Amino acid sequence: MWFVCIHVPIPFVILFRHLFGLGFQLYTYPIMVSAFFLGQFAGKKIRIRRDAKKSLAEELQTEEIKKDQL
Repeated sequence: MWFVCIHVPIPFVILFRHLFGLGFQLYTYPIMVSAFFLGQFAGKKIRIRRDAKKSLAEELQTEEIKKDQL
């Protein structure tokens, strides 16, 4: 799954460069590198929140099962 997540944005980056006429000039690299790291950071935060919600839901479900068994 990570392979897909890493490679799916590539066509969008190429499309973005083409639509806005950025090309591959030297001044565009800081923008693209910054966007890359910002995307990685945002993805990390989203995953942490999603995993926390999933863990909390599992914990609540386990507690309900324990209460039902009493």
